Amino acid sequence: MRLLGLAATVASLGCIGPRVEVLPSGPGARAMPRPPGCKMEFFRTRPERPFDELAALLASGGDTGKREAADFHEALRAKGCELGADAIIVTTDYLGYLGPGRIMNGVAIKYRSTPASVP
Repeated sequence: MRLLGLAATVASLGCIGPRVEVLPSGPGARAMPRPPGCKMEFFRTRPERPFDELAALLASGGDTGKREAADFHEALRAKGCELGADAIIVTTDYLGYLGPGRIMNGVAIKYRSTPASVP
């Protein structure tokens, strides 16, 4: 019975998703957290809308057998929702076959609100 419990524990450890470290952008860069599962845009270049940077996000690790980009997008999205971000600009997407596995870094951003038009 103990062997089954140990096997289940080891199997669950192998399914751990990527770890995301957060490096805040500065003292004025804050936003209200958004609900878990919030919609998040992903960009490879800077969006045209004005925005403020909230934090750099560094994702690495996870199950070494599963290095899918979608797993890393999900981890970054979840952290972005916690930070109140509207989007993430992916700055690094590296898949090392012999080294550290996949690494995906990005910047969590919050769009600036545009003032209402005055007729």
